[in-house]
Amino acid sequence: MERKPGEFERARGVIGDDLKTLVDDGQALLKASAHATGERIEAARTQFAAHAQKARTRLAELSQPLIARAGRVDDYVRDYTRTNPWAALAVAAAAGMLIGLLAAKR
Repeated sequence: MERKPGEFERARGVIGDDLKTLVDDGQALLKASAHATGERIEAARTQFAAHAQKARTRLAELSQPLIARAGRVDDYVRDYTRTNPWAALAVAAAAGMLIGLLAAKR
């Protein structure tokens, strides 16, 4: 099965969007609890909001090198399989046999 150009980028975007949605949902939860009173609740909401923003920033910082590295690995594997199709086929066949043997032993 041949991969379409940009498939990796789309998958990466979906994962990033899911994580951002998770953080956004946490922030929405904080806003929903805004009607609650008390100093402790306000302090907890403020602290959670700060942690959510820090997590979002940290995720963006950490994901960039990983995304770049994954893209390079994807390019390398694609180039290797195009220049050595029989070796790639042999590795795929060996992996399939190994999985088949392991599944048959269950």
